[in-house]
Amino acid sequence: MPLDMVSWGTMLAEAQTELVQGKWWQLATATAFMATFVTAFALLTDALRDALDPKLR
Repeated sequence: MPLDMVSWGTMLAEAQTELVQGKWWQLATATAFMATFVTAFALLTDALRDALDPKLR
């Protein structure tokens, strides 16, 4: 696979096959990055709603 085709899906798929070999840190890293991204996105949308919703004022 070319380097320009890297995604979280490919990271998880490769980590899943290498998990049997004891390389758990690849799966943990991908999971931590995705959890951080989802949390940051949720906080951003909450802040935008607080700032832009006229019913909350």
